[in-house]
Amino acid sequence: MSKSWIGRSLTKAFTFSSKPSQAVDLEQTSPRTQKKYLEGFHSLGILLASDPDLQVYRRFDSLASRNLLYLQAEILDLEARLEELDAADLEVANAEESEWMEVKLSARCWEAFAEKAESGEEREAERMRLIRQIRERLAEYRALILGGDLPETMSGGC
Repeated sequence: MSKSWIGRSLTKAFTFSSKPSQAVDLEQTSPRTQKKYLEGFHSLGILLASDPDLQVYRRFDSLASRNLLYLQAEILDLEARLEELDAADLEVANAEESEWMEVKLSARCWEAFAEKAESGEEREAERMRLIRQIRERLAEYRALILGGDLPETMSGGC
């Protein structure tokens, strides 16, 4: 490719026909059929869409890896908090205090647990908030992992 061809293409890059899906010779388009765009993301997007070979984008692999690590750390923290709640419930259940039967019921029956959480019982309400946070973060994490938003070196790409 000559430098003059690239220069001519780039100077005309921000003016296109109204039908970008058709192969258009930008240098041969008549002025009457050209549609003008403000220079910027819009016109650059049209240029990039005009030829698949121009579509080269940064993958942000390092940032994607870092995001996954942060998300993993956040999920680990949520998991540790849930395990702390489980340990506290186990102590109550083993101590055979007045609440032991209710604690065991909440541990074994989702409906009883959810009802207590909704009615504002502190232990169950805290656990429910935590469970919902875990669900959100796990959904986000799995979407990243399964959705292919992994860094190239992790996804098995070339």
